[in-house]
Amino acid sequence: LDVLPFRSPPSPYSLMPANTSKALAAATGETEAAGGKKCSACCKIKDKDAFSSKQWGSKAHSRKCSACVEGTAPPPPTASPAPALPAAPQSAPAEGALDQVGGGALPDVLSLADLVMHLATARAKYHKNTELPDEAVCRHMLTTRITGLPLSRVEVGKSTAPGGGEGLLATRDIEAGELLTLYPVDAVLKWEDETHDIHKNVTCFFSKHIPDKDRDLQRALTEWRQCEVPCHPTMSIIGDPVSRRDAAYLAHVARDGAECLSEEGVAEYEGRSAERENAECLPLKVEEKDSGGHQMVLHFALVAAKAIAKGEEVFVTYGWGWWELHAKGLLTCPDKA
Repeated sequence: LDVLPFRSPPSPYSLMPANTSKALAAATGETEAAGGKKCSACCKIKDKDAFSSKQWGSKAHSRKCSACVEGTAPPPPTASPAPALPAAPQSAPAEGALDQVGGGALPDVLSLADLVMHLATARAKYHKNTELPDEAVCRHMLTTRITGLPLSRVEVGKSTAPGGGEGLLATRDIEAGELLTLYPVDAVLKWEDETHDIHKNVTCFFSKHIPDKDRDLQRALTEWRQCEVPCHPTMSIIGDPVSRRDAAYLAHVARDGAECLSEEGVAEYEGRSAERENAECLPLKVEEKDSGGHQMVLHFALVAAKAIAKGEEVFVTYGWGWWELHAKGLLTCPDKA
């Protein structure tokens, strides 16, 4: 599977992230009126009496009416074949070469609503073309970078955060609520419990776009955790802090506007960080839950929490939990400490 390359904004939708499942219904044509539901075999919307109780409660892509289950329904109308999944994206450019997304061939026009609709459409097409369970499809979409996104509102530049270094700068004026960039998921960490202790059982799944030479477990459990975002209490996404190829996937470069070096300074830190914070990392979730009872996430988006001027730095709040790991030296690879 490969997440569908972005084509063009599918207007005229205006959807918030919480409505991803509604976008999926719209994308699959499952706008079911009068309490009916669509049969995936004959493609007709029927009332509850036409389905068994089990089929009525099943997912849209596998739901069949009783007539189709028994083989007595007339064949569905002839339709054009479902579009095939696209070929795998081309190999990634050399490390350090920032893609000119939006600066050359592609305009900077992607909205949060367009992104949500694209994710919902891609998910629907996977259901239509494969037999994979929804949890596997959602996990794959979470860990895949979408190619061709017309999004370049931020760039890497000199940071004004404590300690200096590099941070994320706006390339134009940004309105509150506007999509800035996306969070790259270079690997997923699944933990044994909620302590996130690397000395206990933890499983690391590297994303397909990570070359074999870069699949270093020791670095993933240390340096890459500098860019860790929790999906739920026992699963996190992490990004490679030196990977900055694509302007559409730079959320992991955003800095905290303050630092916290001890637990005694947490209250002061939270106040100073909140003053400078102007963006937040937003999970694009679906209503369905995984086998562990957690809501599934298709992507993470960095969204402006307030207006940001061109050239201004984008700040987020890491929280004391991150700074505590930093203070203990757990975010530095031993062979580089």
